[in-house]
Amino acid sequence: MDEDEDEVIQKEHYEEFCTVSGERQEFWQRVQEQALESYTMREVFSMNSSVRIDAIQNLAKFNSSSVIESLLDLCVDVDENVRAVAAISLARTGVRDDEHIMNTIMRLLKDKDRLVRESGCLALGHMKAKKAIPKLVHLWRNDAISNVREAAAIALEQIGGEEAQKAMHITKVLSEEIKALSNKH
Repeated sequence: MDEDEDEVIQKEHYEEFCTVSGERQEFWQRVQEQALESYTMREVFSMNSSVRIDAIQNLAKFNSSSVIESLLDLCVDVDENVRAVAAISLARTGVRDDEHIMNTIMRLLKDKDRLVRESGCLALGHMKAKKAIPKLVHLWRNDAISNVREAAAIALEQIGGEEAQKAMHITKVLSEEIKALSNKH
């Protein structure tokens, strides 16, 4: 919270601090959440932390800009497990239509690690990211790892809509035709 020169907290800053996602909370509850958020973020960025992955998962509970920025940073971490959990945690923050978040997670669909790609698919599905449909269709049809293909299919079903359904229908029809032709010989 900001203070003026006399070290007095302005009412509008107090109200802003106590309001999360449009809902008013008690001051003590917000202070407690801020402390927990700060502790969790410290654990996340401590490379020696034995609870790093758990801490990243817990960050999803906080829908603050500092947490979201931290999770975005973790999407490019050297540890593939951290990247995977960061993607899922970003989706769990409840942010839906943020282009930067969607673009960051869509970049994970090209990751060399299969768990990161799988997590990216599931995160985009949870976010109902229609923008990701072409990339998810590509993974569903072409990824060498079946778990990634399954995650892409789940994401497409979660996103729904005409574009996703049409792409899935065409692919299923083609797969059935290919299977039918290969069974004839």
